[in-house]
Amino acid sequence: MSKLSSVNQSLYLLKKTLLSLVRIIAFRPNIFKRIPKLNDDSEVYLLANGPSLKSTLEEYGDYLKSKKTGVVNFFALSPEFGTLKPKYYFLLDQAFFKKNRDQKLNENIEQLKSALTEVNWPLVLILPKACKALFSIKNNNITCQFINTNIFQSFSTIQLTAYKRNWGMPQAQNVLVFALYALVYLRVPKIYLLGANHNWHEGMRISEDNKLVLFDPHFYKEDKSETEKIMDVSIAGFFESLSKAFRGYEVLRIFAKKHHSDIINLDTTSYIDSFPKETLVTKENTEHGINR
Repeated sequence: MSKLSSVNQSLYLLKKTLLSLVRIIAFRPNIFKRIPKLNDDSEVYLLANGPSLKSTLEEYGDYLKSKKTGVVNFFALSPEFGTLKPKYYFLLDQAFFKKNRDQKLNENIEQLKSALTEVNWPLVLILPKACKALFSIKNNNITCQFINTNIFQSFSTIQLTAYKRNWGMPQAQNVLVFALYALVYLRVPKIYLLGANHNWHEGMRISEDNKLVLFDPHFYKEDKSETEKIMDVSIAGFFESLSKAFRGYEVLRIFAKKHHSDIINLDTTSYIDSFPKETLVTKENTEHGINR
């Protein structure tokens, strides 16, 4: 890197540091108080809602029932929610905390809340701290924890210190970055990732009127109107958003290593390349002492 580039990079990071500090002052988080480690979980299986999760649950559903799991977004609307009984549930999107123009989306959110009120096992619901007053569930089996989701960008050492204390977190373009950060922050030593296909670019097209159309299926049953969406963004903006999402995983990899957590991707078809990959069959065989 040239001297001029190095100076420009330093100035850029200094600007980001100042902006991050302004966010801390504006949102006034309690910077001296950490969320305590909730338990002694040695590992958590984090389930994203990508289409590959369907075959995984069909083949390894019984295996996952014996594990501590975490789920995201509308997983509660699937039949597997009641059988898997996840320990952690993560919500990030602002749509969950307000009335939306999309009536079908509002209906799904109401169904989600209804499913959560029926939970009859211990569940930790993890939400953005800024939405603390906007989402409530009346169920004594559910414990709510709140994470400060302000973006914190700075020089590496300062940034990792801020993440460790939850003064802020990496930019979360999707709920999975938020969930992984929360689990690392809560000091879970081993985090196994499933259903994170992240292959949105394979299902995109440009319509005749120059609109970006995205085919984005999940593992659970959906209407066609929910799986194919007209995006209110240009293709350049869409790829910029993807870049931020994947960059978030790179930052998380560094944070997890410093925080003594391992994130392992058990979906070999996933486009996330920031974490080492294993297969669930290899993991299961290893646990049972089977060599193949």
